[in-house]
Amino acid sequence: AVDLAKKHGTRLHILHISTAKETVLFDNALPLEKKKITAEACIHHLWFCDADYEKLGMNIKWNPAIKTATDRAGIWQALLDNRIDVVATDHAPHT
Repeated sequence: AVDLAKKHGTRLHILHISTAKETVLFDNALPLEKKKITAEACIHHLWFCDADYEKLGMNIKWNPAIKTATDRAGIWQALLDNRIDVVATDHAPHT
């Protein structure tokens, strides 16, 4: 999707980034108001990692799932260097 958006110069917003690998798709070469491709991470992907499942179990179940501590650190780095443009809660209560 990112390659197609770049090829055609269209706007694209990718949400729920959950791995460090995904963050390489985004850059910080332009200020936010000039970016056509933006990215979003959720708070839970910045806070938890898969090691937390042992203690918290289903209380940290999201889609996409929580990944490794390395992924969490990569998402944090992308947020801090402005490759991630939005932080969301993904608040969608379900029974």
